[in-house]
Amino acid sequence: MPIEVEAFRKEVELLINAVGDDRYGYFNYNGKKSFRKVVNTHFSNVRVGRKYGIYIVKYQENNEVIYIGKGGSIDEHGHFGKQDIPERLINTRKGNKSANATFLEYYNNGGPLRIEYFVLPDKELCPGMVEAFLLQAYLKEHGCLPKKNKKL
Repeated sequence: MPIEVEAFRKEVELLINAVGDDRYGYFNYNGKKSFRKVVNTHFSNVRVGRKYGIYIVKYQENNEVIYIGKGGSIDEHGHFGKQDIPERLINTRKGNKSANATFLEYYNNGGPLRIEYFVLPDKELCPGMVEAFLLQAYLKEHGCLPKKNKKL
């Protein structure tokens, strides 16, 4: 089965259309300020309540996607957990590595970053499902996952 060119980008565009312009956004990170401060400053101006959804980390220069993640898990009772997108972005990573250290490392390895995010309508689209769907589209197009995603 041939790989459809631009399958991932098409899925991202469909997601933007599905959630609406007021629930899609992005910010850039250039390594000069703490990542935590950049995230908190940006999201303090986003007015959509809890910000559950997905985010895509990519290098600005070449648009290379390096990570696709989610903020918001739904428990067995249909309730969201504590971490929305900004909380997930500033939380520690595996091995208790700070978000500041992680994103500074990404910056040092490839230059300025763009973090795109999609705040999903409450329970209409589960963040885990959308994350898996985008990872699958990326895998279909590129034959592998983004370099910082370890599994699907």
